[in-house]
Amino acid sequence: MLTIAIAAHAGGVGKTTTAQFLERGLADRHSGLLIDLDPQASLSAQFADFLRHQPVDPRIQDVLAGRNRLIEAMIPTGHGWRFVAAGVQLQETAAWLQHQMVTHDHLQRAITEYAMHNFSTEITLIDCPPAADILTINALVASDYVIVPVIPEAKGLDGLFRMVELVEWLNDRGVANTGVLGCVITQIDWRTNLHNGFVQRIRDGLVPVLAEIPMAKGRDQEARLAEAYKPLVETVSTLLEEDPSHA
Repeated sequence: MLTIAIAAHAGGVGKTTTAQFLERGLADRHSGLLIDLDPQASLSAQFADFLRHQPVDPRIQDVLAGRNRLIEAMIPTGHGWRFVAAGVQLQETAAWLQHQMVTHDHLQRAITEYAMHNFSTEITLIDCPPAADILTINALVASDYVIVPVIPEAKGLDGLFRMVELVEWLNDRGVANTGVLGCVITQIDWRTNLHNGFVQRIRDGLVPVLAEIPMAKGRDQEARLAEAYKPLVETVSTLLEEDPSHA
Protein backbone atom coordinates (compact mmCIF):
# COMPACT_ATOMS: atom_id res chain seq x y z
CA MET A 1 0.00 0.00 0.00
CA LEU A 2 1.33 3.39 -1.03
CA THR A 3 1.10 6.10 1.64
CA ILE A 4 1.38 9.79 0.80
CA ALA A 5 1.41 12.70 3.25
CA ILE A 6 0.18 16.09 2.10
CA ALA A 7 2.12 18.50 4.27
CA ALA A 8 3.32 22.10 4.49
CA HIS A 9 4.65 24.38 7.20
CA ALA A 10 1.91 26.99 6.76
CA GLY A 11 -1.84 27.10 6.88
CA GLY A 12 -4.03 28.22 4.02
CA VAL A 13 -1.80 26.80 1.28
CA GLY A 14 -4.22 24.17 -0.01
CA LYS A 15 -3.35 20.96 1.85
CA THR A 16 -6.95 19.96 2.44
CA THR A 17 -8.04 20.99 -1.05
CA THR A 18 -5.18 18.96 -2.52
CA ALA A 19 -6.16 15.93 -0.45
CA GLN A 20 -9.79 16.26 -1.54
CA PHE A 21 -9.18 16.58 -5.26
CA LEU A 22 -6.49 13.92 -5.32
CA GLU A 23 -8.88 11.51 -3.61
CA ARG A 24 -11.69 12.39 -6.01
CA GLY A 25 -9.47 11.96 -9.04
CA LEU A 26 -8.08 8.61 -7.91
CA ALA A 27 -11.40 7.14 -6.76
CA ASP A 28 -12.45 6.01 -10.24
CA ARG A 29 -9.38 3.78 -10.64
CA HIS A 30 -7.99 3.00 -7.21
CA SER A 31 -9.23 2.09 -3.75
CA GLY A 32 -7.90 4.09 -0.88
CA LEU A 33 -8.01 5.55 2.59
CA LEU A 34 -8.12 9.24 3.49
CA ILE A 35 -6.95 10.33 6.96
CA ASP A 36 -7.51 13.73 8.57
CA LEU A 37 -4.51 14.31 10.85
CA ASP A 38 -5.12 18.03 11.41
CA PRO A 39 -6.59 19.14 14.79
CA GLN A 40 -8.41 21.89 12.88
CA ALA A 41 -10.33 19.04 11.20
CA SER A 42 -10.85 20.99 7.98
CA LEU A 43 -11.06 17.80 5.93
CA SER A 44 -13.56 16.31 8.36
CA ALA A 45 -15.65 19.47 8.00
CA GLN A 46 -15.82 18.83 4.24
CA PHE A 47 -17.43 15.49 5.05
CA ALA A 48 -19.84 17.07 7.57
CA ASP A 49 -23.06 16.21 5.73
CA PHE A 50 -21.91 12.65 5.18
CA LEU A 51 -20.63 12.20 8.74
CA ARG A 52 -23.93 13.42 10.16
CA HIS A 53 -25.45 10.09 9.16
CA GLN A 54 -22.49 7.94 10.23
CA PRO A 55 -21.02 6.91 13.57
CA VAL A 56 -17.76 8.88 13.76
CA ASP A 57 -16.17 7.46 16.89
CA PRO A 58 -13.45 6.37 17.26
CA ARG A 59 -11.36 8.96 15.42
CA ILE A 60 -7.70 9.30 14.49
CA GLN A 61 -6.70 10.45 17.98
CA ASP A 62 -7.98 7.14 19.39
CA VAL A 63 -5.85 5.26 16.89
CA LEU A 64 -2.70 7.23 17.74
CA ALA A 65 -3.26 6.65 21.44
CA GLY A 66 -3.68 2.92 20.89
CA ARG A 67 -7.26 2.79 22.10
CA ASN A 68 -8.53 1.54 18.73
CA ARG A 69 -7.21 -0.05 15.55
CA LEU A 70 -7.23 1.98 12.37
CA ILE A 71 -9.89 -0.18 10.75
CA GLU A 72 -12.23 0.54 13.66
CA ALA A 73 -12.08 4.28 12.95
CA MET A 74 -12.84 4.04 9.22
CA ILE A 75 -16.04 5.27 7.63
CA PRO A 76 -16.96 4.19 4.07
CA THR A 77 -17.33 7.15 1.71
CA GLY A 78 -19.61 5.39 -0.74
CA HIS A 79 -17.22 5.24 -3.71
CA GLY A 80 -14.78 2.58 -2.61
CA TRP A 81 -12.71 4.76 -0.31
CA ARG A 82 -12.67 5.02 3.47
CA PHE A 83 -12.20 8.06 5.68
CA VAL A 84 -10.81 8.57 9.19
CA ALA A 85 -12.00 11.77 10.84
CA ALA A 86 -10.20 14.03 13.30
CA GLY A 87 -11.66 15.59 16.42
CA VAL A 88 -10.82 18.42 18.80
CA GLN A 89 -9.10 15.96 21.14
CA LEU A 90 -6.38 15.37 18.52
CA GLN A 91 -4.42 18.33 19.91
CA GLU A 92 -4.44 16.72 23.35
CA THR A 93 -3.25 13.47 21.81
CA ALA A 94 -0.38 15.33 20.15
CA ALA A 95 0.69 16.66 23.54
CA TRP A 96 0.42 13.14 24.97
CA LEU A 97 2.64 11.78 22.18
CA GLN A 98 5.39 14.20 23.14
CA HIS A 99 5.75 12.45 26.49
CA GLN A 100 5.99 8.90 25.18
CA MET A 101 9.23 6.96 25.01
CA VAL A 102 8.82 6.69 21.22
CA THR A 103 6.92 9.60 19.71
CA HIS A 104 7.20 9.28 15.94
CA ASP A 105 5.87 5.88 14.81
CA HIS A 106 2.35 5.59 16.22
CA LEU A 107 0.64 6.24 12.89
CA GLN A 108 3.13 4.07 11.02
CA ARG A 109 2.36 1.09 13.25
CA ALA A 110 -1.38 1.59 12.82
CA ILE A 111 -1.14 1.80 9.01
CA THR A 112 1.25 -1.16 8.81
CA GLU A 113 -1.07 -3.32 10.91
CA TYR A 114 -4.01 -2.36 8.69
CA ALA A 115 -2.09 -2.97 5.44
CA MET A 116 -1.05 -6.47 6.50
CA HIS A 117 -4.67 -7.60 6.51
CA ASN A 118 -6.31 -5.37 3.89
CA PHE A 119 -4.70 -5.91 0.53
CA SER A 120 -7.51 -4.22 -1.40
CA THR A 121 -6.51 -0.72 -0.22
CA GLU A 122 -4.00 0.63 -2.72
CA ILE A 123 -3.25 4.06 -1.32
CA THR A 124 -3.51 6.11 1.87
CA LEU A 125 -3.57 9.92 1.80
CA ILE A 126 -2.84 11.89 4.98
CA ASP A 127 -3.91 15.52 5.39
CA CYS A 128 -1.37 16.98 7.84
CA PRO A 129 -1.55 19.96 10.22
CA PRO A 130 0.07 23.27 9.16
CA ALA A 131 3.24 22.78 11.20
CA ALA A 132 6.30 20.58 11.57
CA ASP A 133 4.89 19.13 14.77
CA ILE A 134 4.71 15.61 16.16
CA LEU A 135 1.60 14.84 14.10
CA THR A 136 3.29 15.83 10.83
CA ILE A 137 6.36 13.84 11.83
CA ASN A 138 4.15 10.80 12.47
CA ALA A 139 2.66 11.26 9.00
CA LEU A 140 6.05 11.58 7.30
CA VAL A 141 7.44 8.53 9.11
CA ALA A 142 4.39 6.53 7.98
CA SER A 143 4.60 7.71 4.36
CA ASP A 144 6.42 6.61 1.24
CA TYR A 145 6.17 10.12 -0.21
CA VAL A 146 5.16 13.65 0.71
CA ILE A 147 3.43 16.17 -1.55
CA VAL A 148 4.00 19.80 -0.55
CA PRO A 149 1.37 22.42 -1.48
CA VAL A 150 3.06 25.81 -1.89
CA ILE A 151 1.71 29.27 -2.63
CA PRO A 152 3.71 31.46 -5.06
CA GLU A 153 5.01 33.86 -2.44
CA ALA A 154 8.15 34.13 -0.30
CA LYS A 155 6.60 32.37 2.69
CA GLY A 156 5.42 29.56 0.43
CA LEU A 157 8.89 29.01 -1.01
CA ASP A 158 10.37 29.10 2.49
CA GLY A 159 7.81 26.54 3.66
CA LEU A 160 8.74 24.24 0.78
CA PHE A 161 12.43 24.38 1.67
CA ARG A 162 11.68 23.75 5.34
CA MET A 163 9.56 20.70 4.55
CA VAL A 164 12.31 19.24 2.35
CA GLU A 165 14.80 19.85 5.17
CA LEU A 166 12.52 18.11 7.67
CA VAL A 167 12.18 15.05 5.43
CA GLU A 168 15.94 14.89 4.93
CA TRP A 169 16.50 15.25 8.68
CA LEU A 170 14.13 12.36 9.46
CA ASN A 171 15.66 10.21 6.72
CA ASP A 172 19.22 10.93 7.84
CA ARG A 173 18.35 9.78 11.36
CA GLY A 174 16.88 6.54 10.11
CA VAL A 175 13.39 7.14 11.48
CA ALA A 176 11.82 7.68 8.04
CA ASN A 177 12.34 6.64 4.45
CA THR A 178 10.24 9.26 2.76
CA GLY A 179 10.64 10.71 -0.71
CA VAL A 180 9.54 14.20 -1.74
CA LEU A 181 7.27 13.35 -4.65
CA GLY A 182 6.96 17.01 -5.55
CA CYS A 183 5.06 20.20 -4.89
CA VAL A 184 1.72 21.61 -5.99
CA ILE A 185 1.68 25.35 -6.63
CA THR A 186 -1.69 26.61 -5.42
CA GLN A 187 -3.75 29.80 -5.46
CA ILE A 188 -1.91 31.23 -8.46
CA ASP A 189 -3.03 34.64 -9.70
CA TRP A 190 -1.55 34.73 -13.20
CA ARG A 191 -2.41 38.43 -13.46
CA THR A 192 0.34 39.44 -11.04
CA ASN A 193 4.06 39.66 -11.79
CA LEU A 194 4.75 38.52 -8.23
CA HIS A 195 3.01 35.19 -8.68
CA ASN A 196 4.44 34.66 -12.17
CA GLY A 197 7.92 35.28 -10.83
CA PHE A 198 7.58 32.90 -7.90
CA VAL A 199 6.00 30.20 -10.06
CA GLN A 200 9.06 30.36 -12.30
CA ARG A 201 11.40 30.19 -9.29
CA ILE A 202 9.61 27.10 -8.02
CA ARG A 203 9.73 25.51 -11.47
CA ASP A 204 13.48 26.16 -11.60
CA GLY A 205 14.04 24.53 -8.20
CA LEU A 206 15.00 20.98 -7.35
CA VAL A 207 11.51 19.88 -6.29
CA PRO A 208 9.32 18.67 -9.19
CA VAL A 209 6.14 20.66 -9.81
CA LEU A 210 3.27 18.18 -10.01
CA ALA A 211 0.45 20.63 -10.74
CA GLU A 212 -0.21 24.36 -10.97
CA ILE A 213 -3.53 25.39 -9.47
CA PRO A 214 -4.96 28.82 -10.33
CA MET A 215 -7.28 30.71 -8.04
CA ALA A 216 -10.80 29.53 -8.78
CA LYS A 217 -13.98 31.27 -7.76
CA GLY A 218 -17.55 31.23 -8.94
CA ARG A 219 -20.05 28.56 -9.87
CA ASP A 220 -17.56 26.55 -11.93
CA GLN A 221 -14.94 26.54 -9.17
CA GLU A 222 -15.18 22.79 -8.53
CA ALA A 223 -14.84 21.89 -12.21
CA ARG A 224 -11.88 24.22 -12.71
CA LEU A 225 -10.06 22.84 -9.69
CA ALA A 226 -10.72 19.25 -10.76
CA GLU A 227 -9.22 20.03 -14.17
CA ALA A 228 -6.17 21.74 -12.65
CA TYR A 229 -5.47 18.81 -10.34
CA LYS A 230 -5.52 16.24 -13.18
CA PRO A 231 -1.71 16.23 -13.65
CA LEU A 232 -1.26 15.39 -9.96
CA VAL A 233 -3.86 12.63 -10.16
CA GLU A 234 -2.13 11.17 -13.23
CA THR A 235 1.28 11.25 -11.53
CA VAL A 236 0.05 9.37 -8.47
CA SER A 237 -2.03 6.94 -10.53
CA THR A 238 0.98 6.13 -12.72
CA LEU A 239 3.08 5.57 -9.62
CA LEU A 240 0.52 3.06 -8.37
CA GLU A 241 0.24 1.26 -11.68
CA GLU A 242 3.97 1.06 -12.46
CA ASP A 243 5.30 -0.02 -9.07
CA PRO A 244 4.22 -3.63 -8.36
CA SER A 245 4.90 -3.22 -4.63
CA HIS A 246 2.22 -0.52 -4.48
CA ALA A 247 -0.36 -2.00 -6.86
